[in-house]
Amino acid sequence: MRRAGLVACSVTLAVALSCGGPKDSQSLGSPTAPGPIVNPPAPVPAPVPGAPHRYFDSLKGRTDVLAAYSLRDQAMLDTYAHGPAATAVNVTYDFANDPYPNKQDAAKVTIPADQVSLLDTVRLPIPPTGGQSLMVTWDAWWGREFETSHSGLGNYKNFQFASPATRIWTEIKSDFDSPSRPAGAIAMITVRSYGDSGEKTLGPNVSDKNPLSPQAAQFAIAPETWTRYWVFFKPAGGWYEFSLWVADETRDPVLLLNRLQLTPNFPRGADAWEEFWLEYNTSGNRIPVGRGPLVGYARNVVMLRNLTEVPPLLERPTR
Repeated sequence: MRRAGLVACSVTLAVALSCGGPKDSQSLGSPTAPGPIVNPPAPVPAPVPGAPHRYFDSLKGRTDVLAAYSLRDQAMLDTYAHGPAATAVNVTYDFANDPYPNKQDAAKVTIPADQVSLLDTVRLPIPPTGGQSLMVTWDAWWGREFETSHSGLGNYKNFQFASPATRIWTEIKSDFDSPSRPAGAIAMITVRSYGDSGEKTLGPNVSDKNPLSPQAAQFAIAPETWTRYWVFFKPAGGWYEFSLWVADETRDPVLLLNRLQLTPNFPRGADAWEEFWLEYNTSGNRIPVGRGPLVGYARNVVMLRNLTEVPPLLERPTR
């Protein structure tokens, strides 16, 4: 197990990152031919037999578990699908028959060639915590075709903590066209809050809501590499302290956001982050000519309550 501390700047697999905060932006304009699919910035470790889901299995057996969603079950995905179809059409699980060349044992997220966003999101319920802390962890994997010169994408509202269940509120973003993104990386990770200081849903230690700031470090998503996220909402006075850590197969966990003060929207008693979404949504509409489908994977969502601290649970993902 590897643990994380607060750092001033994260280093990618092959290049050092700038410590400047990434900006929210969206590529627009006339479609153009997609750029080449770049190679990963460094080799990814070989698979470890029996290891990909060991972390998930260890967490889901804890006494403080609220919910555990492997996302490796089509019936589960269909149950929580939200969109025009009655099933999860573009979020699927059929590992044995998956034709993708670099398939993963996880829910397959496919953005069709003629789309920029998921039509059918997956929305996982967050059970009530009884006013205690909430920790949510999950893994995501990105095909190299998501790289912005090929995909035309500027950013994604990627992983959403809805409050109430029907409204976006606290989102983990992927900024594909961030000026801080190193060559060969897919995106920079940021967070957006839909709260407002005037509504007193953002606390005095928050300097900006988009991206949520201050950000203690940066993290670039590497292609074809499992990335693990940990989000922690901890009650503190009239606020929830929000923290975010990220790691991948080659890098130890990094603390990106440290105890920023937020509140939920329209609280349901003491609990108000009610759903976690695989959203994969952008406000832009640019599709380069000949782009093709975009493929990613997600797996192993675990929700825990009443943790005192997250660092003892921080561990790199494996495949």
